[in-house]
Amino acid sequence: MTDRMPDRETRDRAVTASDANVVVTAGAGTGKTSLLIDRILHVLTRRDHRLSLTNVVALTFTKKAAR
Repeated sequence: MTDRMPDRETRDRAVTASDANVVVTAGAGTGKTSLLIDRILHVLTRRDHRLSLTNVVALTFTKKAAR
C-alpha cells in the first residue's frame, strides 16, 4: 500500500481501530488481505492492551488469503 492511496486514512483506521470490530468489503485486488495481516500484526504488537494470538479471529473466504 502506498501513501498516495486516496483511502489511506480509512485503511489506517481499519488497521488501528481499537474501539470496534472492523468489516472490510472491497473488490478483488484492492488489498483486503494485506489490510487483514496489518491489523492482526497491530493487535498482537501494540503497546497498550496487546492481544495474544489465541484471542484473534480472522475470517477469509479464499485458500490463497488463508495461506
